[in-house]
Amino acid sequence: MLDTPQDVKPLDLLESIRTPQVRSQLMESLCELIMRKVSFIMFQKLRCKTTILSCVNAVVSHDAALSSFPDIMLAGIIDLKPLHGRGIIAVEGDLIGAIVDELCGATSTDMYVREELSVMEMRFGRQMIDFTIAAVTEVFANLVPLEGTVVQYETARGRLSVDEAQAWMIATTGIFESTLGFGLIKLIVPYAAFEALETKISRGALTSPAEVDVKWIRTVGQLMDEMPVEIRVEIARAAVSIGFLDALKRGDKLPLALLPEAVGVLGELDLFVAEYGQNDGFVCCRLKSTSGEASDAGVTGATPPPESRGRAQMLARRQGVVQRITVTLTVELGRVKLPLVNLDQFREGQLLTLDQPADEPLSIYVNGRHFGYGEVTAIGGEQYGIRLLGLVEDFDSAESMAA
Repeated sequence: MLDTPQDVKPLDLLESIRTPQVRSQLMESLCELIMRKVSFIMFQKLRCKTTILSCVNAVVSHDAALSSFPDIMLAGIIDLKPLHGRGIIAVEGDLIGAIVDELCGATSTDMYVREELSVMEMRFGRQMIDFTIAAVTEVFANLVPLEGTVVQYETARGRLSVDEAQAWMIATTGIFESTLGFGLIKLIVPYAAFEALETKISRGALTSPAEVDVKWIRTVGQLMDEMPVEIRVEIARAAVSIGFLDALKRGDKLPLALLPEAVGVLGELDLFVAEYGQNDGFVCCRLKSTSGEASDAGVTGATPPPESRGRAQMLARRQGVVQRITVTLTVELGRVKLPLVNLDQFREGQLLTLDQPADEPLSIYVNGRHFGYGEVTAIGGEQYGIRLLGLVEDFDSAESMAA
């Protein structure tokens, strides 16, 4: 099993840092909605019914995006404020011609090969570009207010350059079908502008600092409620040297003095003090008070609050104790299940195939509990870290919607 030849190539976990040619999750989720808005506005304004055959989103270079534009088209260079950079909206000439023919009363298509746009087609093409801008601003209204204006109209690809040749652009293509024909509407925008917007959304920076992230608090609260913890109850402590331990023999007496009260410990944190005894043959302890600021011995407890302070102060104290508890965050590269006998066959250089797809985000665990997903990123150019892409429930809900 371990010696099976496999087609292996190195996996670069930092690829998303070096190049932005990854899926644009924001535009990918909104591109179909934008094109449906365009179709609705065309029906609303022109009374022309269109059907969306497909909607494709990709991240490509500026030159590659321009090369995919149709030969006969009307394109508008647009400025989307407050985003930096300019975008392009292109409407294929065949789609414009089909809509114009339908508005003029035509009932069947012709075999006319379009070599240029007529004056009327140019007029309706400009309206369709305006419809696309209106759809984009309407879809993004809940995320960030956009103001789209057309800087200039062009019919030739050579005059549509808005950035460097290798600059990364988000290209969204919608293919529409009308009664008399079909064609595409293409929208390209700078990747850099929407990358900053995606970062704000993923970090929750679009909400006011005074607002509470309810989903995050609910998820962390559920994690606290369901995570099992192990509490040690100690009755004696002492600091001794390694030499003392090395010299111990069976029957020696340890230089430990019993503490006046038992101390409940979680990790390295003293949680409470308690009286101890026995009950039904088992050692037991009765909670006396939660631990305050620990002394050097770690046994000094705080006086319980008076009953008059109410439940709110009890909850505040509980949260203060919880905030000091440390947890272990781990990022898992993947897992593999092997028969136990294969452990003896491990050799340097052998290959283990994990269950983690190469194009999927990595799993983040908190004390062994699945918490979220992330990707490797750079911190300050000198260290590596993990960017949190979302909570588990976010990805689960997205998968259920896709299904």
